[in-house]
This record gives sequence, structure tokens and C-alpha cells, in this order.
Amino acid sequence: MVTAAAAEILRIERGEIREDGAADLVVIRDPGCSPGEALLDLREVEMVIVAGKIRLVSRRLAGLAGDGFEPIAVAERGRFLIDAPVARLYQEAVARLGTALRLAGRPVRIK
Repeated sequence: MVTAAAAEILRIERGEIREDGAADLVVIRDPGCSPGEALLDLREVEMVIVAGKIRLVSRRLAGLAGDGFEPIAVAERGRFLIDAPVARLYQEAVARLGTALRLAGRPVRIK
């Protein structure tokens, strides 16, 4: 598996892809190309799992989001639900940085 091989090369403790495992995963939609090509163009992120817990889901998989997930929209990437206090973090960022917030060079909205 890619996860185990990469962890072994980097000599880090690795997680496992299983229920209650500690693996980090990025789940992407199958765009109909090879896995390598899909990884080079990560535009269709469906879910992000960190330390075995779902942290971000697409609107398509919103049913998997738990309580406390908040909406965020990233230009050219889509709308997601994220396990973080997005509204509070957004307000703090605007207070310090102004309203032209960007994530990976793209405008961000929370509504």
C-alpha cells in the first residue's frame, strides 16, 4: 500500500487503514484516469481523514459529517463541511488580515 511504503521510507510510525485506525487519507473522486494522473490534479476531494477521524467532507458526502462540522467554500474547489470552528477562525483572520482571504491562492467564503 502507498501509505505503508511511504511511512517505511520516511521511517515514521504509520497508521492503518481500518476502522479506528490512525491513518491519514485524502479521498478523491475518480475522474476516469489513472491513479497517478488523478493525484496530479487534486480537484475532486471528497473527504480528508486525519489520525483516523473525518475532518473534511464534500457536500456529496455530507451524511458522513458529524455534529459540529461547518461549511466552507473555496473558489474553483467547491463547498465542503469541515470539523473546525470555521466561522470563528474566519472572523479572527478577517480582523487581523482584512477581507481578501485566500486559501492556496483562492478566495474563501464561509457561507
